[in-house]
Amino acid sequence: MPQLSASPNLISFLQAMPERRKRRGVLYPQWLLLLMAILHIDYFAEGLRLQWL
Repeated sequence: MPQLSASPNLISFLQAMPERRKRRGVLYPQWLLLLMAILHIDYFAEGLRLQWL
C-alpha cells in the first residue's frame, strides 16, 4: 500500500494504488471508483449527523 505521507492529496494517493482488476470489463479507473465511494460514505455520514442534532 502506498505511503500516505508520500502523496499530498487523496487523489494522488488513490492513483498510486495498484490496479488489481482484470482488464476485461474495466470501464472506469479504480481510483475514481474509490474516490466516489469515499465521498458517498462521507456524505451519508454527514446526513446522519444532521438528522440526530
